[in-house]
Amino acid sequence: MSSDHYGLYIHVPFCARKCGYCDFYSTDAIALAPFFLRALKKQMAAGTPGFKRRPADTLYIGGGTPSLLAPEQIEKMVHMVRRYYAVASDAETTIECNPTSVTLEKAQAWKRAGINRVSLGAQSFNDDDLRFLNRLHTAADIFRAIELLAKAGFSNINLDLMFGMPGQTMARFKQNLTLALSLKVPHLSVYGLTVEQGTPLQERLDKGEFTRIHDEMFEAMFLTAHMMLSEKGYGHYEISNYARPGFESVHNLNCWRGTDYIGFGPAAHSRVGLQRWAGPDTVESFIANPLTRSFDHQVSDEEGRLEQIMLGLRTQEGISQSDLISAEKTSVLLRRGFAQQNLKRIRLTPHGMLCLDSIILFLEDKRCSTLNA
Repeated sequence: MSSDHYGLYIHVPFCARKCGYCDFYSTDAIALAPFFLRALKKQMAAGTPGFKRRPADTLYIGGGTPSLLAPEQIEKMVHMVRRYYAVASDAETTIECNPTSVTLEKAQAWKRAGINRVSLGAQSFNDDDLRFLNRLHTAADIFRAIELLAKAGFSNINLDLMFGMPGQTMARFKQNLTLALSLKVPHLSVYGLTVEQGTPLQERLDKGEFTRIHDEMFEAMFLTAHMMLSEKGYGHYEISNYARPGFESVHNLNCWRGTDYIGFGPAAHSRVGLQRWAGPDTVESFIANPLTRSFDHQVSDEEGRLEQIMLGLRTQEGISQSDLISAEKTSVLLRRGFAQQNLKRIRLTPHGMLCLDSIILFLEDKRCSTLNA
């Protein structure tokens, strides 16, 4: 689905250390940063047909850990994208950072560059949780980072939190939420821990070093987050995201609405209409030739429809019932308490969100009339 809206994404692949659960592409070869920036300039200068003069309403700098770059490198990167693309003057411009890499000098440089939103990877306020996740920071570093960001003038801040770590009790999770709320940031992303194939965490699980949290506890934590944050005025606008009114992530909303986005950097994905592509897989191959693609694929109309269902059901906007799913299947979702209907739009309840994968399988199989969830 294309529209007048579109976004820009820059993948900065550098990390000081790989987190055990992360399956995004990253490298610790920070010495390659100057060469990465040169390749980035070449990629941006080449452009994407039809987009150079079309104003982008979001710019998202993710990773990796973009905050590892020097202040002048971030400023150079933002100026670079604005040189080659018509980024709107009021575009939501986000940078991801980790608590240990936030300094006042860096935060002030981000502000000068036009960055107006920061996403901080806190994950937990419990140091045992952080050690399990192989994070470099402590709980104290989170408070310090928030203080520095506020001092630099940032008010639009997201805090990433994670739940479902082995050994995490409900009391510990509630304490995490309470501490996050005490910081008064306007946006919270609350993710359940998943063990992805090929990650260090998967290797540890295979070796029997830990066991997964019980499904009942996982579900209870998800519903507890919904209850506690909703009571404090945070709208649960997407499965893993909560915001005070007016602070929803425009970048993320556009992605879930199926709008176009252009990705820059190694392993960065792009979507334009039904076309999907990604850049070179590694920073080395990106530096060697940033204009190549690791894949380039056009999805079918049916694949696009299923993608729209999957993305739309993640949000509280939901999907149009008449366009995307049958009345019979809508009835099953409503009867089971997994969805609500309003003005011919279907949106999932919190219990439905917990069963999203099963619901998607149910909706995509036209012959299936039974929902196993």
